[in-house]
Amino acid sequence: SQIKKDIVDSDSPTELLVHVGDISYATGYLSEWDRFFAQITPIASRVAYMSGIGNHERDFPGSGSFFQGRDSGGECGVAAEARFHMPYAEADPIHGSWYSFEQGPVHFLMMDTEMESSPGSKQYEFFQKDLSGVNRSITPWVVFMGHRPMYTGNTIDVHLQEFESLLVDMGVDLCLWGHVHNAQVTCAVVNGTCVKKGPIHAVIGNAGQSLTPFPAERASWSRYQASEFGFSTIEVKGREWLRMNYYGDLDNRLHYTFNITK
Repeated sequence: SQIKKDIVDSDSPTELLVHVGDISYATGYLSEWDRFFAQITPIASRVAYMSGIGNHERDFPGSGSFFQGRDSGGECGVAAEARFHMPYAEADPIHGSWYSFEQGPVHFLMMDTEMESSPGSKQYEFFQKDLSGVNRSITPWVVFMGHRPMYTGNTIDVHLQEFESLLVDMGVDLCLWGHVHNAQVTCAVVNGTCVKKGPIHAVIGNAGQSLTPFPAERASWSRYQASEFGFSTIEVKGREWLRMNYYGDLDNRLHYTFNITK
């Protein structure tokens, strides 16, 4: 893949790779996990590989997941969490695999969209405590991540939107999402309205499983959308700017870029 070429076969300064759920699509088949690890070993052996939980890792009826589908094939998060040892905030990540970490001038928070996140939930309380404790003199940038997107296509997820005001109040700069198999970037948006200052939402679900078309009617808050395979990068220069780049797989060319400045 192009990511492997950029990281392994060049002098890339890449420090971190983030995978926001739907990791191997093993859904109960051990051989698929083995196949996936063979694919990522050249990359994961060189840079930090941080992962989140998606519906195809966690969801199953009666397992405690917020969504009661059968998408994990009965894995219920066990297989993923046994293979990816993230700095989970909960002692038992099966009941909540949210966490945060810092890399350079960026504070990252990975939520678990497959578990309850409404105000009053354990996960929401983690959001509050973690984001309120960010030292902006050390990590001026805050990137919030999860599997299912709050903004996608021309719709807003009303369940996830229950904590949108918290992200705004805490000054989150960028949100990264997967689940929907395409690429999309919003304006700085709050409650479906473009604003001067607010989180930008970026869907990065176009890594290779399949592609999802966009609805005919384009949302007023959608700044970029592409139903094509590709990958994205983030560059940060101190507290001056954060830049996100969307590349296409077919030509390995930059298809879209945006900057966030302080």
